[in-house]
Amino acid sequence: MPTPMPAPSRRTALVVSGLTLGVVATGCGEGATPPPARTGGRSDGPDETLLGEARTDLVAALALVRAARRAHPSLRPRLVGLQRTHRDQLSVLDPEGRTGPAEGPEVPARAPEALRSVVRAEERLVRRLVTWSVAAESGPLARALAASAAGVAQQLALLEEER
Repeated sequence: MPTPMPAPSRRTALVVSGLTLGVVATGCGEGATPPPARTGGRSDGPDETLLGEARTDLVAALALVRAARRAHPSLRPRLVGLQRTHRDQLSVLDPEGRTGPAEGPEVPARAPEALRSVVRAEERLVRRLVTWSVAAESGPLARALAASAAGVAQQLALLEEER
């Protein structure tokens, strides 16, 4: 049975955050933004599909975090970092706001269950973002997806530290 990985220290989380910011700043700036999703009736290729899926999942994650913060005021301070992270990620991956808002997700009635629900959804998002970053054919898209995965992972580490 594998042993669980220890939670990273606050210093490690800050270093990862700094590295993530560096990746985003150098890999996803002006001129290196992932290509916007094309419209039309034809297939737009694997990167367009990945980008669309990433945008949809990020919008859904942001909707869940917002819903949990609204339903449970006690979670607001703990989840504000995730909310900001997702808004920043969407500003890079969906700068024109092409991905519509997600329907309001159901949030468990009790705050601890709501937090666990958010954490499970965010862990799934990290796995998907990593998978997509490896599969991306475009270097800038791969970097943006990897940076997004690192940003969410860093926020999860901070949440774990607060427990």
